[in-house]
Amino acid sequence: MKLPFSFSFFCLMALLASCKSDDEIVPTPENINGTYERTIYSGEKDIWYAYSLVFTVSGEVEQAITIRETENGEDEGYFSLVMGKYSLQGANLTWELEEFYDWVSSDPNEPYGPREQMVLQEEANPIQQSGTLKLLDGGNTLSIEFPCNDVMSNCVGELIYHKVD
Repeated sequence: MKLPFSFSFFCLMALLASCKSDDEIVPTPENINGTYERTIYSGEKDIWYAYSLVFTVSGEVEQAITIRETENGEDEGYFSLVMGKYSLQGANLTWELEEFYDWVSSDPNEPYGPREQMVLQEEANPIQQSGTLKLLDGGNTLSIEFPCNDVMSNCVGELIYHKVD
């Protein structure tokens, strides 16, 4: 009698372990298409940094850091901008960042500026990173995690972004 119960219990546990969470979606270029952001407050400067990721269906990615006066306020200007390409294989994300733009000003009280006045860093080399991308909360939350490596020299762990369009 114990054998059928043990076998049934084992099958139930295997089934439960193999199920994905209902709110996690397998990422594809079509369902990550859009803009995601996370914000960080700088008490020292009394400003908000908005870190944005824009993914297109055609495989382009844009990373921008903009400055705001309030967490959900309008962007005052750009601090930096990076453009490149990405590919997905299931949850495996690889991107190659190719163009790096910075705001350059001689005035320290001007930490940001308009997008069209960002300066391309001519000497910058492309950076390729591979990591894990998860779509959570029905596609409204994006999680990206890159392993620690010598190229980027920092380990930030999982980064959570929220869809804004």
